[in-house]
This record gives sequence, structure tokens and C-alpha cells, in this order.
Amino acid sequence: MKLLLAISSISLAVTATGPASAENSMLSALAQYVPESVLSLMSEQQIFTAFSISTSRDTDAQKATQIEYIATSSAEPRTYSRQQLDLVSAYLTPEQMSRMDAADIGNALALIHSSKTETEKRGLIRALADY
Repeated sequence: MKLLLAISSISLAVTATGPASAENSMLSALAQYVPESVLSLMSEQQIFTAFSISTSRDTDAQKATQIEYIATSSAEPRTYSRQQLDLVSAYLTPEQMSRMDAADIGNALALIHSSKTETEKRGLIRALADY
């Protein structure tokens, strides 16, 4: 029954406002559960699935976990060498390093190899870890 209601609301949103507007309103609704950086990874089908989850009776924390899983489950896993991890860990404490996911480590490596000053690099990399 929930699925039928979710499909009906999606169909109504699409026919009433057009595809682009409907997708934008769905993304706005989903943004309360996960960051926009996670939403940007999602395909159109994943957005529809996540939207139906967002209308369920689960807690907000459960919804956020499920939506984030949908967004990231099809992404290719990223692995880094010990040398790359050591480069990043030179800027962070072990606790900060443990909070970094693969995307953050990739962004940190890009910052390390950029032309920014060491002070800028350290600040930006710590900001990634503290997000």
C-alpha cells in the first residue's frame, strides 16, 4: 500500500510540474536526510526509490541511512595505497583520519598535490575530516 501511495505521489508530481521540477522537488525533500554531495551520485531511478523511502514511517535516522546506502551502493569502491594514506595522515590526527571516507581521502590527495600553501592544505584537509 505504501508503495502504491509513493508511486501515486511521484506520478502526480511528475504530471503536475513536469519532470525537471518534480526531480528538483524530490531532491529538495531528500536533502534533509543526506548531503547534496551524496544526492549528486544518484541516478533518476535511485532518486525515485529514495523519495519513496523518505515518505515511509521509519525514523529520520533510518531514512538517512537507507538513502545514503542507495546513493553510494553502486559507486565503484575506491582503494588507496599505504603511501597515499600516509600522505593524508601527515595532515591529520588518527581520530580525524578514521572519520575520512574514500571520497574525502581522494579530495585530500588532490589538495596535497595542488599549488596551495601548506597552511591552506592543512586547513582544507582538516575541514574534510571534520565535516
